[in-house]
Amino acid sequence: RQWHKRYLVPDDSIYDKNRDIIAHIPYKNEYFSTLAALFVRHLYQIITPPKKVIVVDCDNTLWRGVLGEDGIDNIHFDDMHHQLQNKLLQLSHAGMLICLCSKNEEKDVFDVFDKHPQMKLKSSDLVATKINWQPKVQNIQDIATSLNLGLDSFIFIDDNPVECAHVRAHLPEVFTLQWPTYAIEAECLLHHTWFLDPKTATKEDKNRTQLYQDEFKRQEEVKSSLSFADFITNLQLDIQFNNIENNTVERAAQLTQRTNQFNFTTIRRNIQEIQYLCSSNDHIVQIIHVKDRFGDYGIVGLIIVQCEKKTYTLDTFLLSCRILGRGIEHKIAAHIGQLAAQKNVDNIIFPLHFSQKNKPALNFLQEI
Repeated sequence: RQWHKRYLVPDDSIYDKNRDIIAHIPYKNEYFSTLAALFVRHLYQIITPPKKVIVVDCDNTLWRGVLGEDGIDNIHFDDMHHQLQNKLLQLSHAGMLICLCSKNEEKDVFDVFDKHPQMKLKSSDLVATKINWQPKVQNIQDIATSLNLGLDSFIFIDDNPVECAHVRAHLPEVFTLQWPTYAIEAECLLHHTWFLDPKTATKEDKNRTQLYQDEFKRQEEVKSSLSFADFITNLQLDIQFNNIENNTVERAAQLTQRTNQFNFTTIRRNIQEIQYLCSSNDHIVQIIHVKDRFGDYGIVGLIIVQCEKKTYTLDTFLLSCRILGRGIEHKIAAHIGQLAAQKNVDNIIFPLHFSQKNKPALNFLQEI
């Protein structure tokens, strides 16, 4: 019923009393269409790789008016702008990363975010900003590089048709949405763009903005360190290998769905499949939890080892892309070696199902 308003379902278009009595067909034809749409919409969430980043414009998108011309006191916030900001906050709490890409002066924009009473989004809700006069195509590419995420996980929202066309032409992997001028079209876009449906949030999802903000602090530490070895030492990494519990199984399944770059087999699994493997006598299933002096990365990795008498085969070996470059993958490989040695296992097999996205996994195998 929470979808009825969104799909404009009148109360008298749902139940068919006569057909229910005659043939146990409880709904009218129009309502079966609504149910079919909802079914496919939810299925789409399961089978489609998730979007991870929303890059949004400012002028005439987050507010009405041009900040550089009108000034902070003369921009306006209509209901459609508040709806967009509420949607962005909802998606942020579900784990998506909110970024800005605007042709403006940076100080003016942050004054709106932190001082304007009608601004719901705050600068603390943002993971990355590109507020300058450079082409937005270049700015989006720079954001993707700094976040270490693929462009196919990006959504771009801008009111300007020229900017949207430019991004579509040069970055076709990015899902580009032109923000409408009129409220009824904006409401329809927010209600029926399936990529904007929030997913169930894990603990890591709810903290994802903070996790990436911590990551940028680490990148500053890299710049100030004398060497990469010094940087790793100063991080004070704490790596824990834990068996999966009821409160972490959802995160383990989510990692198999979301991780592409450092993922040896890219096998996708749901919660039930993970639970089955955990109960199996011939599999080792462990999650990897990492902390350092800047903060808690959360659960960032998963290994599933198929155990035979003389051979361990890595069914799954994956690590979140935001943790790469810390040497953690080497620690995991060493840990697997220790597990094998404890059982006098002679061989460890690392299968690699190569794709265009998991080249970091191939590079790691070549290193070791």
